[in-house]
Amino acid sequence: MYLLDRLTVHDVESIISLSGSVGWDYTRNEVQVFLQAGTLFGHRQDSGRIISCAGVFPYGELASIGVVIVHPQYQGRGLGRDLMQKCLREVDHVPTMLVSTVEGQRLYTSLGFKTVSSIHKLLSEKPIRWSIEPNSDGKFENLSEADLDNVIQLDTQVVGANRSKFLSSRLPFSNTDIVLRDNHGILQGYAMTVCRNDLLIVGPVVAPNYNAALTMMRLLTDGGKGRVRVDVPSSQAELFDALISLGFHEEERPPVMMRNASTLPGDRSRLYAIAAQAFG
Repeated sequence: MYLLDRLTVHDVESIISLSGSVGWDYTRNEVQVFLQAGTLFGHRQDSGRIISCAGVFPYGELASIGVVIVHPQYQGRGLGRDLMQKCLREVDHVPTMLVSTVEGQRLYTSLGFKTVSSIHKLLSEKPIRWSIEPNSDGKFENLSEADLDNVIQLDTQVVGANRSKFLSSRLPFSNTDIVLRDNHGILQGYAMTVCRNDLLIVGPVVAPNYNAALTMMRLLTDGGKGRVRVDVPSSQAELFDALISLGFHEEERPPVMMRNASTLPGDRSRLYAIAAQAFG
């Protein structure tokens, strides 16, 4: 038997090690954001070793589940189901989303999740050579703490739920970030990036249109020297095509699944890249 326990900041290194066992490479900063923005549970052996984890991130009228990992040596023993049931009890009847792995889709379906969309997981193995010249009206500036309330308000409109805890936790660890204001100074878009070792992850990207999204992505990645990843919702076909033309390739197309709802909330037409699969 294993103890299903709430994980804390004292477990950061163990969570990083666990992620490595399945080929994921979470950094200390990412795990700290997981712990600050939501609740992580995991199974412990008698020795204290963590052999599984999953996180639930409540946003009031919506919740997201992610970081679902079971060490390969302990898969097939029902630990994943235990974790999911624990997370679902935390959010009860709230509409809940997750971005599934191929391996996890059968389990999630059995727990009442249904596929509603998908994500293009795009990767550029080398720095982007911007052959496309995006243009957009408005003024682009670095995102500051003074912008946070307006960023949260805009994000709430787009995602359909208040992710203030996540955004407040993410901002201090952002590598580069940007906001777009219109000619009246009103916030119209924002974007963030984080570094995972030599990989620059772009997201979230919220913008009023395709040109604005592409311009923000260029400003955040131009001159970079490493790999770049962007997770693009399947509804953003124009951005997908543009990134493919710039040298990105699609690594995966994981399904987005929902429980207690049949569609994703909010004005998703303005969401051009998600922050991470865990956060939706």
